[in-house]
Amino acid sequence: MKRIVFILTIVVLFLSNAYSQNLSLQSLGANSITVSYNITEETPLYIYENDTVYYEDFLNMPNSGVSESNITYMYNNFLWQVPFSYLKTPGGRMQHIAYYGGTGLRMERKSKFQTPNIDISQTNNNGIYSYYLGVKLEKLSGNKKMYIQNDLGEDVYTPTTTSFSIDSIRTLPNFYLTFFPDLTGSASRGYLLKKIVITIPQNYCNKQTINLSASESTYTIDNLSSNTKYVLTIGSDTLSFTTLWAKTLDSISNVTTNSAKVYFSDNTTSNKKLKILSKGNTYNFADDLIISEFSYYNCNAIELYNATGRDICLKDYKLSLMHTLSFEKTFTERDTIRHNTAMVVYNNMDVIQSEIANAGEFHYTQTLFYGHKPVVLLKGNDTIDIFGNVNELSQSSTVGWACSEDENTILNTARYDVRRNTSVNYGIKHNPDSGFPSLCSEWTGNNSTSESNFRDFGLHSLDNTISNENIANINFGTEVDENNIVLSDGYYQINNLDTNTYYVAYLVSEDESVVYGYQGFLTKGTTQRTASGTWSDNNWTAGEPTFNDVVEIPSNMDVIVSANTTAMADSLIIREGASFKNNGILNVNNTKIEKTFVGYNNANTTGWYLMGLPIMPSTDNQTYIAECLDAREDNDDIDLYFWKEDYTENDMQGMWANYKAYNSSEPFFEQTKGYLVAYSNDKTNNFIGNINDEDSYTLLSNASLSGTSSDFGWHLVANPYSFSVPVSQLTRNNIALPNTLNTTTGNYITLTSESTIAPFEGFFVQVTNVENSLTIDKNISTNNLPRPKIDSLNNNLLSFSIGEMGKEDKFSMAFDSEASFGLDWQTDSHKLMGYGEAAEIFAVFDNENFAMNIIPNQEDTLIIDLRCKIKKQGTYNIIFNSSDIHPYDNVFLFDRISGEELENLSLTPVYSFEANENMPEDKFLLKFIRNTLNNDTPISSHFINISQNNNNITAYSDEKINSLTLYSTEGKQILQTSDNKISIQQKGVFFLNIRTNNNQKTFKIIIL
Repeated sequence: MKRIVFILTIVVLFLSNAYSQNLSLQSLGANSITVSYNITEETPLYIYENDTVYYEDFLNMPNSGVSESNITYMYNNFLWQVPFSYLKTPGGRMQHIAYYGGTGLRMERKSKFQTPNIDISQTNNNGIYSYYLGVKLEKLSGNKKMYIQNDLGEDVYTPTTTSFSIDSIRTLPNFYLTFFPDLTGSASRGYLLKKIVITIPQNYCNKQTINLSASESTYTIDNLSSNTKYVLTIGSDTLSFTTLWAKTLDSISNVTTNSAKVYFSDNTTSNKKLKILSKGNTYNFADDLIISEFSYYNCNAIELYNATGRDICLKDYKLSLMHTLSFEKTFTERDTIRHNTAMVVYNNMDVIQSEIANAGEFHYTQTLFYGHKPVVLLKGNDTIDIFGNVNELSQSSTVGWACSEDENTILNTARYDVRRNTSVNYGIKHNPDSGFPSLCSEWTGNNSTSESNFRDFGLHSLDNTISNENIANINFGTEVDENNIVLSDGYYQINNLDTNTYYVAYLVSEDESVVYGYQGFLTKGTTQRTASGTWSDNNWTAGEPTFNDVVEIPSNMDVIVSANTTAMADSLIIREGASFKNNGILNVNNTKIEKTFVGYNNANTTGWYLMGLPIMPSTDNQTYIAECLDAREDNDDIDLYFWKEDYTENDMQGMWANYKAYNSSEPFFEQTKGYLVAYSNDKTNNFIGNINDEDSYTLLSNASLSGTSSDFGWHLVANPYSFSVPVSQLTRNNIALPNTLNTTTGNYITLTSESTIAPFEGFFVQVTNVENSLTIDKNISTNNLPRPKIDSLNNNLLSFSIGEMGKEDKFSMAFDSEASFGLDWQTDSHKLMGYGEAAEIFAVFDNENFAMNIIPNQEDTLIIDLRCKIKKQGTYNIIFNSSDIHPYDNVFLFDRISGEELENLSLTPVYSFEANENMPEDKFLLKFIRNTLNNDTPISSHFINISQNNNNITAYSDEKINSLTLYSTEGKQILQTSDNKISIQQKGVFFLNIRTNNNQKTFKIIIL
C-alpha cells in the first residue's frame, strides 16, 4: 500500500510541475496535504472542493429485452429502490421504465426516475447559488418534466434550463431530482434518459482562503475529507489533487481456532485505533448464503439470506438455472448482503405491489425461476446451495418436487411459495441422488396463492443468531486485551482468542467516541476422534462436527461416513496412518492430509516410496503441490520422479522423469499417476486441498505398450483414496496383478486379489495388450468381479523367498488346470526389478521373468528355472513356504551346474548359503516330484497317505494297513509286505499300492 501511495504522489507531482511554477505538492494524506510554494509577498491561497454534486449514466442497468417497437412495461406503479449495482450513485428509485442496454432509460407513460438525496450543504451560503444541470436526453415525443422535490415528495422547484438558481430552496439541506414525461394517450412515447450530471461552479464550492507568508516555503492544510477532489490556486497557478482513503477495515482472514488477521488500508497518520470485542459463543451462524425462499406463482422470485455474522459481497456468486446453463444471474462488487438480511431476485415485478415489496433488496433478472426446475447458488465453481435436483429437469409443471405424508401431498414447489425453516444454517452442497429429500425436512409452505403469502419476501431469520444491533454496539461485549493485537505490515495479528467464539473488529477514534467501521468473524471450533467408527457416532471429543469445526482424525483410526449421512467440517485433518472413507455427503471447506516419509539416512530403509497425490491436482495448484513435497530447485534433500513407459530410445523400456528437469506443456502432477519420491532425512508433508472422493477413477485407458517382453508395458499409478482399497476393487482388463514397493528392501511385492493398497500408495501394473483399462472403485461387490482361477489364491500358493537380515524377496506360484506357463493377466505378474541392495528371487518360463505365476497341473516331475540376484556379500536363506494341500510331495533345490541336490525343501524348508554379487543368477533349479496318481480316487472316507525319505517309504492310514505292494512301470510285482514301511533298493519309477479293510490307494514313487 505504501508503494501505491508513493506512485500516486509522483503522478500528482508531475502534473503539478507541468502547470505550476510557484505551487507544488510535497506530501499527501487522507485528511491533509503539504504544499511548497515560492512567492515574494503575502499571497492568498484558495482551496476549492469537488465541484460534482451528482453523476449517473445508467450503464449498469439490466437490459429489459423489450423491443423498441413493442413496448411492454417491465415495472409496476410502485416507486422501487434500484439495487446498488445498477447505478453509479446508489439510492435511485424508479417505476415503469424499460432499459435498452447502453441506450438509456425508456421514459413512457407512468414512468418516473428519482435521484437519491442530493447533498447541497457544501455550497457557500454567502455566494450566488447556481447549479449546472447537464441532462442527456433523446426526445421521442411529448414533454419531458423535471422537478426538484423535498423530503416529503413535494415539488419545490422546476428547472427549465441546464443552469438553474436554487434561491428558492437555499434552506434545504438536500433534495431529490425527479424525471417523468408529461404525456397523454397510451400510444405516446416519452424520451430516453441517458445521463444526469449536476455541478456547482468551483468558486462557490466550499471555498477557503489562506494567506501564505513570503518568509515560508511550505504550508500544511488539515481537516480535509478523505478520498475527495480539491483544487488549490495561488495567483494563476493551479494544483488539483484527490486526498487518499482514510484508514479503513478491509477484510478479516486466516481465522483459526484462536487467531485471526485483520487487514486495513492505512494511507494516513490518523489516530484511529483497532478494538476487538468478544460477543460470545452462544449464537448460531450459517456457513454461507442459503436459498431461503422460493416462489414460482406470479412473482417468479428467489430469496438469498445471509446469517454468517459478516457482510457478504456477491461479486463471486451467481444463480444458475440448470435447465439451461445460459440462464444465469450474476452480481457485482457493489452487491452486498449484510448479516441477518436477505436479497430477492425476481423476474416479474408487476405482481409485487408496494405492500408486498416492503423488505430487503430486490434484483431484476430476465431469467425465469420455475418451481419444477433446479436452481443452484454458486460461488466461483463451488456449489453453495441447491433448490431441487440438477439431474431432474422435467418435473411436473403443476407440482414440481413434492413432500408427501400419508400419501397426501403437503408441500410442492411449483406455483406456490416455500420458505426455508429458521433452523437451517447450511446449504445443500451436493446434488441428491434422487428427488428433493430436504424439502420435507427443511422447508415449509401452505400451498396458497394468496398475495399475503408473499408479503415477507426479503425478510428471513435464523434461530438464535446475533442481531445487527448487537454486532454494531461497541458497548456490548468483552474487549480483547490490546497485548493480543499485534500491528504488522498491512494487518493486525489477533492472538489468544477463544475457540468457536464470535468477535467484532472496530476502528474507533482516539477517544472511542466515533466508530468508523466494523467487521465480524467467528473463530473455529475443534473436535477430534477418540476411536474408529462412523462419523455420526459419539466418538468425538466435542461432539459431532459442525461446519465451523476443525476436525482431526489421528493415526491408526478409521472413520466412515455412512450412506445418507452428511459430514460437515470447516477443515478435515487426516493424520498419517489414519483412514477416512466417505459413502455419504461430504461438506468440508478444505482437507489437510499428512504424509510421512522415513529418510534414506535411516539404516532401516532405502528411503524410496511410491505415492499418489492426496489432493486433487489442477493446472492452478502445480506449484503448490511441489511446495508441499518441498521439491524446490535449491533443495537437494528430495528426489521426485514419475515413470514414462513409452520411452523407446536406445531400446529402453522406460525412464524416470525428474521433477527438476521436467520441461513439458503437460502438468507434472496428475490425479491418477504415481510418483517415486525419496528424502535424505525424515519428512512430514501436509497437503491442503480437495480430497479425491469420486465413486471411481480410471487409472489407465488403452495405455501404451511399447514392447511385449517382461520389461515393457509397466505403468505407475496410485490409489487416490484416503483409505485402503482391496486389489479386488481394481477392475483390470488386459492388466496384470499390481506391484508395490517394499521401502525396506527396495524390491517390488506382487499383490494378489486378497491384498490391499494403502491410502495414496503408488503401484506398478503391466499392460498386456494395446486395448486395456484399469479402474479403481470406492465401493464394489467382489461377487461381481472375475475371480482368479483358483478359488482362494493365497491358500494355494507355493512361495520361495530369499532374504538376509529380515529383508526378503519372494516368488510365488500355484497350479490350475486352465492356466498356462505364460502370463495370465488375471492371476500372474512378471518380475519388476527393484533398486536396493536386497537380494531378489524370481522364476523364468520361456525367457519371461515371473514374480507370480499360476501354471498348469503336471503329471510327473516339474523342473523350474529359479533365479536369484545377489547384490552384495552376505549369508542368504532360500525359504520354501506352502500350505498342506498341493499336488507334489517333494520339492528339491538343485545346483544347475553340478547337478547336486542341495536340499529337499519339503522336509527342510530353509537352505542357507554364502554369496556375493558375482554369483550367477541362474545357479538354482527347482524340481517338483509328484507321487500321487491323478486317476486314483478314494473308495471310502478313510484316508491313506505316505511320506518319503530318500528310498524309505512310510504309509499312514486311520485303519490297519493290510498290505504294501510295489510294482514296476511294466506292472511287474517287485515285493509285498504287511508292514507299513518299505525300502526300495534300486533307482527308477515305481507304483506302490496300499490296501486297508475299506480303502486302497496307489502312489507313484520316484527314486533318484
